Amino acid sequence: MDKKQAGKLFLLSAPSGCGKTTVTYKLLETLQPSCDIARVVTYTSRAPRTTDKPGIDYHFLSVEEFERRIEQSFFLEWSKVYDDYHGTPGDMLEKIDIGSSYIAVVDRLGVGSILKKYQQAVTIWLEPPSLDILERRLRNRKSEQEEQICKRLTLAQQEIKDARTFPYDYHVINDLFDATVCELRAIIQKELDKKIIK
Repeated sequence: MDKKQAGKLFLLSAPSGCGKTTVTYKLLETLQPSCDIARVVTYTSRAPRTTDKPGIDYHFLSVEEFERRIEQSFFLEWSKVYDDYHGTPGDMLEKIDIGSSYIAVVDRLGVGSILKKYQQAVTIWLEPPSLDILERRLRNRKSEQEEQICKRLTLAQQEIKDARTFPYDYHVINDLFDATVCELRAIIQKELDKKIIK
């Protein structure tokens, strides 16, 4: 039987408003189609924003349906943040075993939960150049009320502090967009070039 090189699971974390989703989309554009890699579409119980595309940006579920899937062990990890559920599906692990790779955008707690079940994941922390710049980005997107912005900034400050001691494989500063994408692409290509035979 031919041996098959397994794919990789990349876990990308960043404070809210740091640009992780935008960076991920651009990163995938530069990697595909020469690389078999896709973004994991995560699930949430929050209401869609006007810019969200259901099934592409997120899968949107009611609180009741989300809790039903928790009971069914559908999620590789899940959490409740800002009063909303967020979760990463576990069905991509079988595809990773046969050569597909994925990027999942998850928070630090989610990364910790996934690593308990799948230690082979490659973890990347994306950080803003400063909290002032992060605040400006949050305000510029005009999608949250002042109270939500303050909550996100407070949490971001704690997340950045915690990330210093969390064992991420890579730390990247998202300052200049194109440079950030290039740095992340180099990381992913380097990791994909490492041979793991299943």
